[in-house]
Amino acid sequence: MNRLFTPEFVARIDAGEFDLVDHGKGKTHLQSAVDVAADIYELYVIAPGMALDADVDMTPYLTDEDAATFAYLSDGKDFYEKGPAFAGSDVTFGMSHVLVDAFLDSVEAAADGDQEYAAQFRFAHAEEIIPLVALLRLPGSTVQQTPGDLFAYADNPWRGAQVAPMAANLQWDVYQGPHDRTIVRMLYNEKETAFGGECRPIHRNSFFYSVDELTRCLSAVR
Repeated sequence: MNRLFTPEFVARIDAGEFDLVDHGKGKTHLQSAVDVAADIYELYVIAPGMALDADVDMTPYLTDEDAATFAYLSDGKDFYEKGPAFAGSDVTFGMSHVLVDAFLDSVEAAADGDQEYAAQFRFAHAEEIIPLVALLRLPGSTVQQTPGDLFAYADNPWRGAQVAPMAANLQWDVYQGPHDRTIVRMLYNEKETAFGGECRPIHRNSFFYSVDELTRCLSAVR
């Protein structure tokens, strides 16, 4: 904050003298120095995607240490709002069941000979990617926290930068071979990834699964 404003102005913000409200939906209120600093960090996060619009250089305003601190705070917030969150509960990611249904329906249709589409695409944001990944128990999203035991890097592998980086994506590829055999593999952020839970691949250490196996093992999350 002191890199942008005078110490006197920062003190006035932190004293609650101002309520800075966004000009969009009016839902964001900045009422402390931490609020404002966190908002500056949000600009830092999206700056790499703004290269075609403006030359945005956040280096003068956030050090690497600053960014790491705010990334930690952001990860804690996202973990509880849309990630694995509370042990024994799917309150933050249960809505992704409908996406699993859609994925399986498409795969099953292809296995039954429906060639209407060569590919189906869905555009979404982290608000959809993070819950879906948590529901499928993919790498980094397998550990929930018991109430009262707060999320911390020391004992939880969840990291927003790995779970939902910029341009995060989830892809199921459907292959058909002799005798109409259909198998499926998943790419998570462009990397072959095993399905979580009790899903069994066609061979040990393989990333390919039969349609029947996916229908079986993902039925609990349908």
